[in-house]
Amino acid sequence: LCSQRFLLAAGNGDQAALQSFFVHMQGIASILQLGTGDGMHEKENAHILDVTRCLRSSVFPVDGTRLRAYATQWLGEAFTSPRAAYAGGNPDVAAMRFLQSYRWHRGSIPFKERPCVPLANLQCFPRTASFASESCTHCCGALSHDASCFDAVWTFERCCQRDFDGLHCEEVRHGEERGEVAELVDFKCLPIEEHEADVAEKRLRTARDAVPKQESAIKQAEVALVEARQLHEQAIAAFEAASQRATKAVAALTLRIGEEDIAAEALDQANMKEVTKKEERKRAEEAVMAPRSLAAEIAEAERRHSEAVAEAQAKARATADRHAVARRARATEGRTQCHSDAQSAARASALELVAAERAAEAAVAEAATKATAALAAETDAKQELADADWSLELARRLEKTIRGQTSWLAVLKRALALARRVGRSFGLIRVEGDAAEATVASSRRVADALTARGLAEDRLQAVKAQAAEAEATRVSAVAAREVVSRQRH
Repeated sequence: LCSQRFLLAAGNGDQAALQSFFVHMQGIASILQLGTGDGMHEKENAHILDVTRCLRSSVFPVDGTRLRAYATQWLGEAFTSPRAAYAGGNPDVAAMRFLQSYRWHRGSIPFKERPCVPLANLQCFPRTASFASESCTHCCGALSHDASCFDAVWTFERCCQRDFDGLHCEEVRHGEERGEVAELVDFKCLPIEEHEADVAEKRLRTARDAVPKQESAIKQAEVALVEARQLHEQAIAAFEAASQRATKAVAALTLRIGEEDIAAEALDQANMKEVTKKEERKRAEEAVMAPRSLAAEIAEAERRHSEAVAEAQAKARATADRHAVARRARATEGRTQCHSDAQSAARASALELVAAERAAEAAVAEAATKATAALAAETDAKQELADADWSLELARRLEKTIRGQTSWLAVLKRALALARRVGRSFGLIRVEGDAAEATVASSRRVADALTARGLAEDRLQAVKAQAAEAEATRVSAVAAREVVSRQRH
């Protein structure tokens, strides 16, 4: 439109207007060249940038093909060689103007804009819409008819063209069925009665096509029902069998729990007895070791006693010799210095003899103490022997008790086999192993008790021998003391 206005002004010889005409024609040529370049963007979007194609679906009544031919006529094939037609020295406007018939029928107006071309009432909608409710294409469109745009004054009949009254319109998009962007968007409008009849025919056709599928589905459902009934019967039978197995398993579990409690009680008793046996064995070992240390002490006392007796006997003999010399000296007449020395020596010997006698008495007392200790050790050894006999008897009773449990162990084995048939062991294997371990432990306790009793008997014999030795030592010490006492007197 701008190019034609400047062309009309150039008809009076206005060269500036003619130059503006060619400037606008260059702008038209630039738009017409969109989508025809070698760039990747233009090649990929050529179908969008094709202005000639866009004009066919726009509201502007311009023929894109005629417009391209018009631009080529006055700008050249490459749109770079502008030329003008002259008549009488001025541009020939009649020859250079763009000619096209603008008498279009309403069917040529695009579908979405048709209810608004031309506007039924210029006062219904503003020239510039700020909201969707102020847009004629939004409020009056055949597809997007919005009743909230109208009221009692500004009604649909007053503000919109009535091209689609009594018609049902829908959008048809071509190309999307291949999963791509639609290549062409078209619109299809039918009378409401025809549209409803078409919809009913489609539903009927769909229903007819669905009948074979439904029949096939019914047959499959019948087969599935038969299979489901069979599975149901099998499930009932399996449930009954499982219930019976569960009942047996519960009975076996109850029996196993009771037997496990008995075994646990027996095991606790065995553990307590084992602890007691260990304590007794420890005491027996201590008792066995005690006589050995006592025997060493007695041997040391005997050695000291023997040394003391030998020393006392030697001193007694020396004293006897000195007494003999003294007696011979007293038999001589006169008191000489030798006689005085002999008396002094005799007194010294008497003192030594007294000391020897006291040492012999101390040895006798020590021997008596050792003998008393040996008798006490003998008493303890006898008590240990009695305790060992009691432990042996207790271990034998425990062994007899555990060996007598073979009957309930056999019952446990049968319960184990039954539990394995129902798929669970209930821990009976562990119970059987515990019972076997208890039997072995009981046998081991009997052997240990026998060993402890043998050790106690050995200790008793050793203590008795040591007591006899201590008594003999005491008797020897008493005899030595008496010898020393006679010699002193």
